[in-house]
Order: sequence, then C-alpha cells, then structure tokens
Amino acid sequence: MLVACGGDPDPRPDDGAEGDGPDGGSEAAPRENGPNESGGALQIEVPRFVDWTCPAGWIARLAEEGRPTEFTFCVPPARVQCPWGQVQHIDESECRPLDDPCPLDAGPESARIDAAAVGYPGARHVATDDASLAAALDAAEVGDVVWLAPGEYAGPVRADGVALVGACASGVRLVSEIGRDPTVTLGPAARLYGVTVQGGSPGVEARGDGFSIVRVEVVGSGETGLFVRDAAGAVRETVVRETRPPVNGLLAGVLVSAKAEVVLDRVVADRIPGWGFRLIPHGSGRITMTDCVAVDARVDAGDVSGGVGLSLQGGERHVLRRLLVDGPTDTGLDIGAAKRIELYDAVVRNLFEPRGPIGVRTEGADVHVERLAIYNVVGLALNAFWDTDNRDESGAGLRMTDVVVQGTGSTTRLPGRGIQLSDGVRATLQRVAIDGVSDVGLFVGRSITPDRAVAEVSLEDIAVRNTGSKHTLDGGQGIGVDGGSQVQVRRVLLEDNRAMAIVAAGWAQVPETSLTVYDVAIRRTLPAACAEVTEGRHACGSVDDSHSGGGYGVAIVRGARATLADFRVTGSQMAGLYYDADSVLRASSGVVTDNAFGLIPGAGPETVLEWFEDVEVFDNAVDYPHTTPPVPDPPTILLR
Repeated sequence: MLVACGGDPDPRPDDGAEGDGPDGGSEAAPRENGPNESGGALQIEVPRFVDWTCPAGWIARLAEEGRPTEFTFCVPPARVQCPWGQVQHIDESECRPLDDPCPLDAGPESARIDAAAVGYPGARHVATDDASLAAALDAAEVGDVVWLAPGEYAGPVRADGVALVGACASGVRLVSEIGRDPTVTLGPAARLYGVTVQGGSPGVEARGDGFSIVRVEVVGSGETGLFVRDAAGAVRETVVRETRPPVNGLLAGVLVSAKAEVVLDRVVADRIPGWGFRLIPHGSGRITMTDCVAVDARVDAGDVSGGVGLSLQGGERHVLRRLLVDGPTDTGLDIGAAKRIELYDAVVRNLFEPRGPIGVRTEGADVHVERLAIYNVVGLALNAFWDTDNRDESGAGLRMTDVVVQGTGSTTRLPGRGIQLSDGVRATLQRVAIDGVSDVGLFVGRSITPDRAVAEVSLEDIAVRNTGSKHTLDGGQGIGVDGGSQVQVRRVLLEDNRAMAIVAAGWAQVPETSLTVYDVAIRRTLPAACAEVTEGRHACGSVDDSHSGGGYGVAIVRGARATLADFRVTGSQMAGLYYDADSVLRASSGVVTDNAFGLIPGAGPETVLEWFEDVEVFDNAVDYPHTTPPVPDPPTILLR
C-alpha cells in the first residue's frame, strides 16, 4: 500500500458555498464510503438528482434505474401518423379531429362566432361559394366576420381587418395551385379560424400586426406552409403538414421573420421537407412557443440542407415551453444568435439518419435550459459552441439544469458523443445523466483552429455510464477535456466506461488545459475493445493484451493540469491513475483500489509524493511501480 502525504492543502470551496444543494441550498448529499487505513472512512458525495414534475399527458421514465441516484424524467407519448383533418398534440396519445364537426345546419343561422372573432363586433357576412365569398370580402368592413359554409373555395384570398371563420376545419377548404402566391393572405388585425388551406406558396401568409390563426390545417403547400412576414400575432391549435418541393427555396413548415412578438401555441409541423419550424426574428423580435411539435423534418431529395426540427436564430428574448422534436434527419434543435433563449421541458428523440445528425445545437447566445431529454440519436446529442468573433464578454453563455442523454450511436461522419462543449462556450451544467453513448459521454475542448477561444465550463452532479467505442478504438471516455479548456466538476459518478473514465489532454495549448474535480467515484473502466457484458462478466481478456484501448480511471496527459479531491477509483482494467511527465496531477483524500495498476506516473516517485496528500493506493494487482514500470506505452488519446 502507498500512502502519500504532503503538498498543498485541499483547494475545495467551503461545504456551505452557494450551489451545494439541488436548488442552490446546503442540503446534505448522499455519500459513498470507502476504506481508509489511516483512520475513518473516505466520504464521497454522489450526484444528486430530482424527480421531474411531468406536464399533463406526459409519461414518466426512469434514469439511473436501480441505483441510489435513480430519478424520473418526462417525455410526451409516442407519435402516431395522423391523416389529413386530424392532429396529435404534444400531450395526446392518439389522433383526433382538429376542429369540431360541421353543424348539421350549415345555413347562416348556424354561423358560429367564437374565439377567433373576439373583438369583432361588426356585421356578419355569409359565403357559400366563390362568388359569395368575393362579394362578402368586398362588402366587409374592419371588424366584420365572414362566415364560410362547408365547401371548397378557390384562392387566393386576402383578408384585412376581418375574421374568416369556417363552419369546421374538415369541411371548409380554401384551395389554390402551388405557385408564387399564398392561398390566404392576412393583413393587419385579420383572423383565420376553422378552415383547411391547401396549395399556394406559401399556404398562409400573415403580413399585418394583430393577426390570429386558430384551428387551421395547412396541407400540400409549396415551399412553406405558414409564413409570418414582419408581423406580430398568434398561431394556435394549428397543424402544417406535407409541404411540397420548394418554389422559392424556403423549405419550412412554419417560417417566422418578425420584428415584434409572435406566439405559437399548440402548433404541429408534420412531415416537412426542410425545417419544421424556421424562426428568424430580427431586431426586437420575440418568439413564445408552448406545446409545439416538429415531426419528421427531412432533407428534401436532391438538397443538402434542411432536415431540422426547429431552428431559432436572432432576435431579442424567446421562451419555449413543452417542446417535442421527433424524427428529424439532420438536427433536432438549432438555436442561437439571440440575446436570450429560455427552454423548458423539451424532448428531442429518434434521429437515425446515416448523415450523422445532431440532437441539439446551440451557438452564440445566452441560453437557459431546464429539463431537457435527448435519446435515440445516431450522432451527437448536444453540441454547444461560441464563435470567437461573437463572444459576449458580459458573461452570457449556456446554463442547463436537469438533462438526460440516453443512447447515441456513431456514424462514419460523426462520433456518437453525448454532450460536446467547445470553442469559447461558457457553460454551467447541473444534474446531468448520460447513459449508453457510443463514443465520449461529455467532451469539453476546441476545434483544430488555434485562434478559437477556450471553453470555460462548470459541471455539478454528473453521472456518465456505459460509454462505448464504436467510432474509434480510443472512444468511450466518460469525460474528456482538451484544447486549453478550463473545467471544474463537483460530484461526478462514472461507471462502465471504455478507454478512460476521465481524460485531460493539454496538446501544448495556451492556456494549459485545466481540470478540477471534487467528489468523484469511478468504477469499472474498461478497454475500448472490451466485449459487452455477458452473464454479469466483462470478457476483456488480460491486461497485457487489451492495453491498446486504455482502461484508465483517470488519465492526465500532454501537459494538462488536474486536481482531484475526495475520489475513489476502482475496477480499472489498466490503471486507476495515469499521468505523463509533461502533466501535473494534484490529488488529495483519495482511494485507488482493485485496479490492475493503482498508479502509473510519467515521472519518478518523488514527483508523485510532492503533489499527493492523503491518497491511499492498495489492493491493486500492482499498487505502484517504483522503478521503470513494465507496462505498455502511454495510451493513445484522440479527442478530436
């Protein structure tokens, strides 16, 4: 056994520091005990998670199942492909009619004036065919209502200051050929309620402030289903589906270009070639989204763009609540370039396209996220970066709380990483559970371009499990840090990861890569080439013939600097701790036991003892090689 003492005192913040509790308080966390032969037991805090409160209609699922850190997170019901005339909103498990059935009496006396006509006290006009619709629009004054009896009406149609109210969405159709004109154009203070709009390019275009669109189905339009052009207003309980090949190249289900506020409430973009929602506010433009769904956004045949569930770029402040993106072929959420974006209760799932999709991509914005689940992604679950030229020195960045990433796979284009933070991003992540990704669980670094700013990241309450190595032999790291990044982690649990549970690489960057970790438990770090678990055992072979893929609990290499405090490393197939001669590892209050090698330093034992305090290395196959260790060359680290 090696007990190393001396060096600097424990650099950790006081236990009562702000942020200790799940909600910033000082509530005591669960602790993991380990043997300590110098008296007492090593106390390691394990990550703290909290159960999510599920929105109405959502389903609770388990993360960290069967472990002390188990908690529930929430997802919407599985999607059903609905026919025209029906819709499945985010909180519903099956399709239903978009609107009420048509009245038996479709005459003037049955004309309904409800939510869409609030504030329209004027005269009521009735249309039953194309001629009477044209006459009604000519006769209507601002504040009037034009009621449409069941039937089909030819577009294009324009409404300014009046309400177009259909008897029912399934029975009233406004139809025009796909071309360069909208089927329906809404001017200032115009309302559209209870109709189906077919054809046109786009199907509906809102051009005036104060517009309202409620219970409308837009189908089969060219390029874009619904276009908000520099107008303020609201879209509610509406579905846009199956737009046609583009005429003007806009390729969106819902396209918003606004300088004021636009509200999207219970809007579904279904089977769209291009972008489900393409939101491009500018100036003081603001977007508020609630209970919206983007399903099966895909890259149009022959095109290389699109396949994005929701893109939000630019504008002032945006708030998105209860959002589902399901089955896009390229990117689930692409958000950034705004002063502030707030995202609450969002789920991104089922991205399987071989192109290598990205679940969530964020760049250059002050982004605040609470409760985000990403799962079933073949590619990268979350990618956050900040272009150097656009970095806001005010401290804006990415803040995420309660994040679940489950099951990502690799492609030839993109490794199956869980979370990637790079190129100058400032990020604070709290309560993050990553399970079953095929390459690196959580990576912090920067691109090969040397002039990019370094990432500055704070992580708290992190669990990373079951990373794989399907992309490269070097894959499978639980947490990887490089490129001069500055990273601090508090309370982290890493289990059954491949290659290295924690790796920091300097790569001769300025500033030096810096990693500080408090309260870390690392269990069963396996070689990258290790077979899957069979009957409770890992078929890894011997240490000597599996070293090429790692199996290191902690690896600090290429000039990186790392601090570990309160840690326990067990079950590493190669070594509990490894660092090379160019790196610095400071360690205090730790236990390294039940590994193939306890400690493999890249320098002599004097250097090791100088930087270690109250670290116990015992009951490993080899605790500590005091002479030149008969071990393989240092592991190959390929983080980029």
